[in-house]
Amino acid sequence: MIVQSIPNSSSFSDLFPLDQVQISLDLGAQWSVGCHWGTLRQKALEHVAQPPKDLKAELDRRGINDGVFEVLQHGETRVIQTTTVT
Repeated sequence: MIVQSIPNSSSFSDLFPLDQVQISLDLGAQWSVGCHWGTLRQKALEHVAQPPKDLKAELDRRGINDGVFEVLQHGETRVIQTTTVT
């Protein structure tokens, strides 16, 4: 999940864009999804739409191609097909 800048906030499930990208790289993820952003608007320091922009900037800075990291829009649902590795 992409988190906004919230004062005095520490959560192990919410990640700032820089951290989110680094963790995905560390895990060797082939595909990552950013979701659940913009839900704490009343406490955030930036505009509700800023977290996905920050994530895009971090991906661009690191030269990571579009499609490797996707951001779900509010209310969006995705069906993910799984495959069995043999």
